[in-house]
Amino acid sequence: MKTEALTRLALALLTASLCARAAATQDATPAQNPTQTPTPEWVAVSPAGEEFKALMPKAPLRLEQEVSARELPAAGQRYMVREGGARYFVWSLRDTQDVGSRLRHLSYAGWAYGGQSHYLDLVAELAWELLVRPELERLEAETKRTGVRKMFGPSMALRLEFDIAGRPAREYTVRLEREGGPVYVCDGGGGRVYVVAALAADPGAPDSKRFVESFAVKDSPAPAAAVAAAPASGVGDAPNVSTLRSSGTFGTPANSRPGVSPLNTSPLPPVPKVGDSAPAPVAEENRPLRQAEVTRKALITAKPEPGFTESARKFDVTGVVRLRAVLSRTGEVTNISVVRYLPHGLTERAIEAAKRIKFTPAQKDGRPVSQYVVLEYNFNIY
Repeated sequence: MKTEALTRLALALLTASLCARAAATQDATPAQNPTQTPTPEWVAVSPAGEEFKALMPKAPLRLEQEVSARELPAAGQRYMVREGGARYFVWSLRDTQDVGSRLRHLSYAGWAYGGQSHYLDLVAELAWELLVRPELERLEAETKRTGVRKMFGPSMALRLEFDIAGRPAREYTVRLEREGGPVYVCDGGGGRVYVVAALAADPGAPDSKRFVESFAVKDSPAPAAAVAAAPASGVGDAPNVSTLRSSGTFGTPANSRPGVSPLNTSPLPPVPKVGDSAPAPVAEENRPLRQAEVTRKALITAKPEPGFTESARKFDVTGVVRLRAVLSRTGEVTNISVVRYLPHGLTERAIEAAKRIKFTPAQKDGRPVSQYVVLEYNFNIY
């Protein structure tokens, strides 16, 4: 009897011990599960003396930096945070030779946005020097050390154009060997430009998007070009540079960021209609006619190809440039205006190619007349 009682007591103690151990394990499981760990709150970064603000995982390290790309030298501060295997950057740079003020309001063959577009091209080149150039140099050094050249090549591709607080900006995607992510370039005005980048093993990491989309320019007035422009509502209106300029070929929907609206066009002068009032009457043989007004359309006999620019290849820019022009009765291409543009020199290439078009003028009632035409140039990288 005594032995049986001792056996029962031992079994009871063993059962109690196993139950306690199971309960302890169950209580410890949530703390060991990373999915249950609350995401730490990010901090709002707005350094004294700077005109930007952004959310970052923690207070950034600050470093002075100089960089130059083509005719644009810049100097300023780099703010960087390394967290969870990802890196978050804001470069706040001064345009040390005030290149932007000379370019912003220039037009090219009547293309009012040409100077501003070229300036953003240069800011993108700064981003290349800051992000891609060091990777190229690292890979080259590794090749010299190992004697083996990797097939991988870093890249930076244009995705879309939009605005940040009324300032023209673009988004690119950078792919390095071990990381990648979104990059914003922005003309901050007042001689200031910004490069904002988030690099992680997963280029589409939610925190990368959270960071770049939090970037804003504080109390930024609308640029002069935007103030002078009429409200943009579609083809035929002057564009407002504070609205989104997105091409479907960039690969991102126009509504990818809240608060912006699509605009794929540049100024398109209206075609004069018969009977429209004008300061002085123009003889029919001297004014351009629409296709419906001519008895025989102009016949293009040679349309030179514009070719790619090195910058467009570097940033993987593809799409369509659409121009309106007049094929004059004297055999010249005149009155070229931009309907749809592409950056990194492709619009300028299209305009130069359009000027070299050869054609037989349109006719009306047996007489040569000038005619409006729309010209399209497709840019694709094969």
